[in-house]
Amino acid sequence: MNKRNLLAALLVTGMTGAFAPAWSEDDPAPETSPTPAVTETVSDPKAEAAKSLAEGRELYRKGFSESAIVQYRRSIELDPDNAQAYEELGKILTETKNNAYAITIYNKLAELQPDNLKWREILFELHTAYEMPREAAVDGEVLLAARPNDLELIKRLAEVYKGYGLSDRYADTLIKGARISNDAKMYYDAGEAYLAADMKPQAVDAYRRAAELEPTNIEYQNAYGKGLNAIGDSDAARAHYEKVAQQFPQAQGLKDRQAETELAVGDRMLTARRFVAARKAYEKAKALNGGAADSGLGASINERIAKAERLNHVYVENPIYFGNQGGNHFVENLTYIGIPMHDEDVSFQVINDYRYARNNGNGQGASGFASQQLGVDWKTSEFTNVYARGGTFGIFQVGVNHQDDKFTGGISVRRDIVTYTPQGIRDRLSYIGGTGNAAYQFNDWFSLGGAFSAYNYSDDIFEYTYNIGPRFTPINKPNDFIWAVGYNHGGVFNQRDANDLQRFGPTNFQIDSFGTDIEHWINKDFRYRLGYYRSLSNVGVNGNTFLAGFDWQLGEGSYVWFNGEYGNFVGGRVQPGLFSTSNNNWLINAGVHVTF
Repeated sequence: MNKRNLLAALLVTGMTGAFAPAWSEDDPAPETSPTPAVTETVSDPKAEAAKSLAEGRELYRKGFSESAIVQYRRSIELDPDNAQAYEELGKILTETKNNAYAITIYNKLAELQPDNLKWREILFELHTAYEMPREAAVDGEVLLAARPNDLELIKRLAEVYKGYGLSDRYADTLIKGARISNDAKMYYDAGEAYLAADMKPQAVDAYRRAAELEPTNIEYQNAYGKGLNAIGDSDAARAHYEKVAQQFPQAQGLKDRQAETELAVGDRMLTARRFVAARKAYEKAKALNGGAADSGLGASINERIAKAERLNHVYVENPIYFGNQGGNHFVENLTYIGIPMHDEDVSFQVINDYRYARNNGNGQGASGFASQQLGVDWKTSEFTNVYARGGTFGIFQVGVNHQDDKFTGGISVRRDIVTYTPQGIRDRLSYIGGTGNAAYQFNDWFSLGGAFSAYNYSDDIFEYTYNIGPRFTPINKPNDFIWAVGYNHGGVFNQRDANDLQRFGPTNFQIDSFGTDIEHWINKDFRYRLGYYRSLSNVGVNGNTFLAGFDWQLGEGSYVWFNGEYGNFVGGRVQPGLFSTSNNNWLINAGVHVTF
């Protein structure tokens, strides 16, 4: 029987019933001595217990340890609440290395005297030596609650967690010790443990503190940069490594870390479609890697450089919007030819903007026109781009968009022509004004967003719209599956009566919409969307809106998208010039992008 099985047997039999042998098969057999078995009936158990205790002491004094153990057992059986007997027996058992039975005895002592931390300390030692990390962790936590600033205890408990494979508890305990001792090594070890537990922000904080305490320790400086890369802040990692390289130009391995950071920066830029910035980062990684070309990291760098150059080529993008609103059928087809610069993330665009609308039901017939325009799109950073376009019929738009992990927003100023009705096109009914939108992601499951527009029409009508509402995301697994529920309150105000011949909507129109949508990635190249919204309005127009769409990466630099909506309101929201009282409105937004 091994030691663990022996301990299990002891725990099953308990302290007041039959006892297993006082030795394991690995221990030497006990010496013999005339010790009678406990089979007689006793009239005074406590007196007999005291007698057995005295005999056990005498036998132990004479060197008959195993026979003494038998007498101590008998004493405990007769008087199970005698802490002194347990204490003396526990001492004998630890001296004879009978750890399994000793653990049982000291557990009983801890029950009898819960305020005496001496027994918990002994159990902590025994459980640790006997490789019982779960039990040792319980002991250590009890002791730490009583001695929260005991640095040695903290270190011992941290090692227990480490042996038990609990990286997060190991790291949390190390952090406690590091804050008490201000020890850089403990902060560094905590950072490694946090990283192993995928607790990256905590790892960065621990690495940073280690690097601050010992600024000349290259290992700690490298670790801080590694942590910054792990949380996706490769810009900060790049700045950190550049600073360290200035201080320690000959530091071994530092250039490799810098190269890895530049690759991370380049990969992020590539995802953000900043192909020039990506190429420059990859080229810097290549220089740091010694210019290696055909194997290992060098081959990977060259592949990335080639991809960034291929993607920064002439492209054609063709989004198309068409649908039906209040019996008016309309189409807007935009064709962009983009010509990117080689050394800046700037693309010049040649644009053909075709508009068409018809309504045979009220005798308007059909009307259309085409506007030729020039544009520019400048990606100023990973998260921000500035754009402008303008051309014939006085159409122009200038704006900026921003999107990062927390905030999404944009603002634009434009002049355009109402093109959802044939009459609007024939009259060249123009408008000028601005739009804006903003959304903030407070955490993984809650965000709040809104949008507005304010336009002044050429017939002296002023109109503005707004939308605002929260969005809850019970399941939020980007690149896998997202499920959200949301509410939106929206409205439109203007100075006119409804006139479906030119524009849609009454003078004062407000809606409240409730709905849900999902987004599911079938693989890295294809995802689809489904949604539903129920809308209630202040003019008695209530209805449903159904949404469906997908994105499909066809190949390197080529993709298509499709979004379809059917019902009263576009996504349960009010949009300028694009709503009516009909419950069979529909809108399609689709397109294709091809890089040559």
